[in-house]
Amino acid sequence: MAAIVTNARKEILLVERARHPKKGYWDLPGGFMEQGESAEDALQREIAEELGVLLGRTKYQSSYPDRYRFKNIHYHTITSVFTGTLSLTAKLVPADDVAGFRWFDPAHLPWYKIGFPSLQQALKEYCKRILHVLGKIEK
Repeated sequence: MAAIVTNARKEILLVERARHPKKGYWDLPGGFMEQGESAEDALQREIAEELGVLLGRTKYQSSYPDRYRFKNIHYHTITSVFTGTLSLTAKLVPADDVAGFRWFDPAHLPWYKIGFPSLQQALKEYCKRILHVLGKIEK
């Protein structure tokens, strides 16, 4: 589960990975589902664990295949991406596997430093469809 979280300025929240794989790279907030959870519940739990907040209403965007390397095993995964918003005054507290966070203008996302291809694809589709800035995105 992952969320493209925006604020009133239409900035996108990225979190810095605190652990491998891709330690130090940018990521979307989220994580793995636990047995018996719905996708929506898993997303809310992961964001609360990572940032200490709950998203309000979320909307499903799409799913994306990817690979996730853990302990020298490559797992085939499906990332379900949702969208949601947070207020400019939301107090975010990095925890769990998040080292930090930053709000980015969608036209200036750090594409070279986003950890997973599925998240790059989700963000590009989001920017193209919702924010209409894909032509302005820095490579």
